[in-house]
Amino acid sequence: MLPRLFVNFKSYKEALGKNAAALAKKIKKEGVAVSPHWVDLREVSNIIDSFAQGVEPILEGKYTGHSTFSALLTTKAVGIMLNHSENRMRKEDINKAIEMAKEFGLKTIVCVESAEEGIDISKMEPDALALESKELIGTGISITKKKPDELIKLIKNVEIPVYAGAGISSKEDVEKAINLGCYGVFVSSSIVKSPQPDKKVDEFLSAMRKI
Repeated sequence: MLPRLFVNFKSYKEALGKNAAALAKKIKKEGVAVSPHWVDLREVSNIIDSFAQGVEPILEGKYTGHSTFSALLTTKAVGIMLNHSENRMRKEDINKAIEMAKEFGLKTIVCVESAEEGIDISKMEPDALALESKELIGTGISITKKKPDELIKLIKNVEIPVYAGAGISSKEDVEKAINLGCYGVFVSSSIVKSPQPDKKVDEFLSAMRKI
């Protein structure tokens, strides 16, 4: 089952090494999944449902410095986040990664920067899409306020769950995302950098349950 609240740890110091495991334990709740840094994926995936921060559509072999499916399968990750705006992928690699993920029983959530891109990527049959606007990431200005029409357009033209990503920082943002028809939300700094991440998670989950 896909998470309603997806927390991207990125490479923030608050979510690296020992901090990653500690944060995972704090926010481990039903409906929550995280995407830790690759170096922490093994440990964190033993604590909470985890998605890899991208993967290359290759297996084992002479791939120094690459993030391979063979390495991913040594962890307990349940899926992969693909094509994040900070780590964009070629279209053909997205397609191949989705195909390989299906083969290995892994979920895929593909990040897109526009409704048009999302509609195109949906033909590859990922499990979900996350619409994010790169210029809004980390700003606290929600995509639900800045680009609600893009979210609505994507939701109406695909048959898979859609997440709202970028700038989600309050329960009002979450409520608006769900009211627009989103399945859930993608968040990062609003949880990772919060002095009380567990309470922030509860706030966001509660906002979803109200709808």
